[in-house]
Amino acid sequence: MGGRGQAGTVRVILEAAGLAGWPLAETVRQIRRQCGVTPLRAHRLANGWTLAEVAARVRAQVSATGQQAPHVNHPNVSRWETGAEQPSARNLDALCQIYRARPDILGFGADYTDQADHTDEHHGGTRPAAEQAGPSGDREDRMRRRDVLRGLLSTAGVGFGGAALDAIEGTRRAVTEALQRRSVEAGTVGWWEEQAESHADAYRRLSAPRLLAEVTLDFDDLQQVLAQRQSLDSQLRLTTVTARMAGLVGILCVDLGAIREARRWFHTGQIAAEEINDRSLQAWLFTREALASLYYGSATDAATLARTARRLAGGTASTASAMAPAVEARALAGMGRGTEALAAIRHAESVFENLPRSVTTAGVYGFTEPKLRFYQGNVFARAADPNRALAVHDQALRLYPAHDRVDRGHIQLDQALSLVRHGEFDEACHRIGQVFLGFTGDEGIGPVAAQAREIRWAIPERLRRHAAVRHLDEVLALPPGAD
Repeated sequence: MGGRGQAGTVRVILEAAGLAGWPLAETVRQIRRQCGVTPLRAHRLANGWTLAEVAARVRAQVSATGQQAPHVNHPNVSRWETGAEQPSARNLDALCQIYRARPDILGFGADYTDQADHTDEHHGGTRPAAEQAGPSGDREDRMRRRDVLRGLLSTAGVGFGGAALDAIEGTRRAVTEALQRRSVEAGTVGWWEEQAESHADAYRRLSAPRLLAEVTLDFDDLQQVLAQRQSLDSQLRLTTVTARMAGLVGILCVDLGAIREARRWFHTGQIAAEEINDRSLQAWLFTREALASLYYGSATDAATLARTARRLAGGTASTASAMAPAVEARALAGMGRGTEALAAIRHAESVFENLPRSVTTAGVYGFTEPKLRFYQGNVFARAADPNRALAVHDQALRLYPAHDRVDRGHIQLDQALSLVRHGEFDEACHRIGQVFLGFTGDEGIGPVAAQAREIRWAIPERLRRHAAVRHLDEVLALPPGAD
């Protein structure tokens, strides 16, 4: 390996494989020869997967056969690769499915067939038939997308741009096509439900680009399960997972300012929710799309989408039954229709009082009290009740966890708007600049930046040459996180 180390050697081999168009078996053979690793590890390195990714794939593969997902994590995979532990028959079968290889090719057992023309990678020969056929165009597209998304994970979001958006959009199209063409009958989806909850819990704890890459990578695996036959109950549960995770991707795209992609993902989620006739889930997705319009589109569009969500939610005790009127209230307040806005936010509060705890503690999939207070303060600040707004803002900030910097930033900007309404322009400009500069580029600052600029334009034109306003204009021209 010279002075490169294993990672460097593998990188060189993969680059050579890409340039020369090697079959996977040859790439595996070169990694084994040059790095001295086991066949199982060589297969993982040749595919560019992490230990955690392989563990997730094993769990998903076993689940897809209708069995309970095994408790496999990355240390298990590492021990299998070093020979310190043997995978169970079920897990070995999953590994063979994942790598499209026989057990002996992965280093477990031996091949005793006597065909004279049979060779494998151990002898430098041909691949098994499944490998000889080569990946289809769809598989190649999928692998290219995953490479881009893995790059996002490794760089913690630096370089989020056109290539990443293309990869995310390609995954969305593949999921949408799978939803529209599948005939499903069998399978277990408990692990996927846990994954959807796990991603929701990570919202605002992980950077938006990193979580976006993780969720979209999971969607690529979910697409494979969607194409398999499942029971009706499993179809219902899996499609629910699809709709919720599509909504989460849409939310993350909104945070990153990728509004067109966000709308497409919300639409994909709506396809899934409509397929299972889940009106509450549809309503949640319309509500989230309304928020996207509120930040990046028009208040009129936001109000229209929120009203659609309210009709879909009806009298259900669901997230959208309270959140949709709250978003509509924010839109109406932004349109200067203060009386209607106050009526809508009062309705949201009355519905919220009767929501089950499963909704009011559900984080990004639910509607929590901190979120309600944030929306109330936002409406009061825009509906000519700045004194009441300041009190509600303080309450909301006490309720919000410290790690949710984005919503706390929104609240602090609402406080600045109340100061503008009071005529305290210097302090308002100072707070807006403080919030804007307090973010790094990968924290999902898009909506916060949009709101900061909106409040800036609420400052009377006659003050544009005022020192504090000029300084704020300079700050808002900087990239997020600049000093």
